[in-house]
Amino acid sequence: QVVCEWFYFLFVAALPLMRVCLVGVAFASECPVYSDLADQSVAPEAFSMEKMAGVWYTLATSEPTIPSFCRNCGMNNFSIYTTDYRYETTVGCDIMGKQKNFSIGPIGGHMGNASAPGSCMENFAPFNTTIESILVPNFFFNFTEDWYMSYACGPFMGGTLKSFFLGARSPVGKSRQWIQEKLDWAASTGFINLTGVTVNDESFWQGTCWKPAEMILEESVLV
Repeated sequence: QVVCEWFYFLFVAALPLMRVCLVGVAFASECPVYSDLADQSVAPEAFSMEKMAGVWYTLATSEPTIPSFCRNCGMNNFSIYTTDYRYETTVGCDIMGKQKNFSIGPIGGHMGNASAPGSCMENFAPFNTTIESILVPNFFFNFTEDWYMSYACGPFMGGTLKSFFLGARSPVGKSRQWIQEKLDWAASTGFINLTGVTVNDESFWQGTCWKPAEMILEESVLV
């Protein structure tokens, strides 16, 4: 059992490197135009990345560098600076029927400009350093004080990176139907690929992994 758990630990530790090694820089043809995707809620007069600061619970994601057995009880904890941002992603992996929590990060990069603040560029940031040559678009394209949507894109393993996130300040009140309505809206834009999306609704959080955010972060293993 110990050998198996170490194998999974090493596997999850390698997840951030997948984007570094497998995502190229020629992303222009792989991504939608931000202005075509962005909702009015992320217009410059309504949104700034400062509003992303803090912890968000992951309700749905299709992040390809996180395998399905590790898309449980996820959280993103954002820190926002002057022109850059960072976040740590916490995931829960099902290892031999037990959940092990891992924190992946730091991840981050540059915030969008004044006319499109949610049009960001990011990737894994080893030693808290932004590496320009590996950055890919991450579009924060729909936002309320309660929930947000983002979509990262670019070349990936001979195909295209398509990483969708739906996060919320709390999963309370976020039923499967509520989440599905948000997914349907995202799909209706015609720009978002939701293939393989994993959903963690309120009942999943309560039944599988409900803990205060601070407890999950403290128990995580940083990779």
